[in-house]
Amino acid sequence: RYLFSPETLQVEVVANETTIVNFSLEEYSISPPFSTDFEENNGGFASGAQEPQLLWTWVDDTLPPGHSGTRYWQAIGENNMPDSKSWLYAPRIDLSSVSSALIFFYHSYYLYHDYTANVQVSPDGLQNWTTIFSCTPPNHPYDWVPTDSISLNAYAGDTIYLRFELIWPPYSRPSWWRIDDFYLLTGSGQQGVNVNEENKRFRLSLSQNIPNPVYTTTMISYVVPEKTKVNLNIYDSSGRLVNTLVDEIQNPGHYNVVWNCKDGAGKRLSSGIYFYCLRTEKGIRTRKFVLIK
Repeated sequence: RYLFSPETLQVEVVANETTIVNFSLEEYSISPPFSTDFEENNGGFASGAQEPQLLWTWVDDTLPPGHSGTRYWQAIGENNMPDSKSWLYAPRIDLSSVSSALIFFYHSYYLYHDYTANVQVSPDGLQNWTTIFSCTPPNHPYDWVPTDSISLNAYAGDTIYLRFELIWPPYSRPSWWRIDDFYLLTGSGQQGVNVNEENKRFRLSLSQNIPNPVYTTTMISYVVPEKTKVNLNIYDSSGRLVNTLVDEIQNPGHYNVVWNCKDGAGKRLSSGIYFYCLRTEKGIRTRKFVLIK
């Protein structure tokens, strides 16, 4: 059900003799910040189901296309499917070194009547599961839509498991759920900052936000080379300041800021072109992004 980190063993095999090899594998895990678009690989995700025909599959398809590229995960039930459940398991998630975390992803779904689609978390090794997100109408059968930030703050400091659960009632109508572009980030969804200081010299840099275009939530990453006053501001296309994300003295290191696309008053910004500007004593860096409401 889960992936394991690879190990290489050198074994001497003697002809006509039985060779016994003992080995152990360490379970593969991810920690924030992490993202996957499922293009190069399946992201370390794995499928499980009560009925084989309901297994999630990692598909490469252009009809319908993925949110980014052509590959994504999907579970599809056709007519006359049994009463059953299907699960897509993410790799084990290590939150032991963070104080806050969240996930969001893009999905497309069509759920008929009492079909249920949940995101669930288990903090105790797959024994008990808690629902932290559920799909609700309206359905989005062909349009990819982003979720809001789904908080994992209750599990900060722990190692957890996460799965996508699709429950199939005994109806004779097709339904499906497709998952693409999965993000695991540090932060609270507004001004969450994760600092990772290293004993080396940094250069001032500002990375392109992910995702871009932005729908509900985005992450801005930057590096400061020494202890300094840092301002990270959002501006609209006219140059008007709409929000200040960071305004403080920070130590040298790499920082991630998760922003919920709202202005300083907590109001959702309208669609358009925006800029984010990093200003320190060592220089200024600016990048552009597109917000789609």
